[in-house]
Amino acid sequence: MQAHRPEERAFSLHVNRAGLIGQHAQNGWRLATDDVVMHLAERVGVALVPGTAYVLLPYVRLSIATSTDRLDEGAARIACAVAALQ
Repeated sequence: MQAHRPEERAFSLHVNRAGLIGQHAQNGWRLATDDVVMHLAERVGVALVPGTAYVLLPYVRLSIATSTDRLDEGAARIACAVAALQ
């Protein structure tokens, strides 16, 4: 049996969130670095891992280890939340 480093078998994407930092949520909250993750979790129920956990700024980690239908739904939810930012 061959050992693998975790990043070699991870099913995830690292998505750049730089364009969202400094945007304002509907409640007036100005999004800082890790606030993007909290905003998406609270607003649309999508869980992401902040890139700060992996020293990958300004990225968030998105797991893709699920069905295409669930990925499509998650992407639609994220798009809805991002569209509502000002």
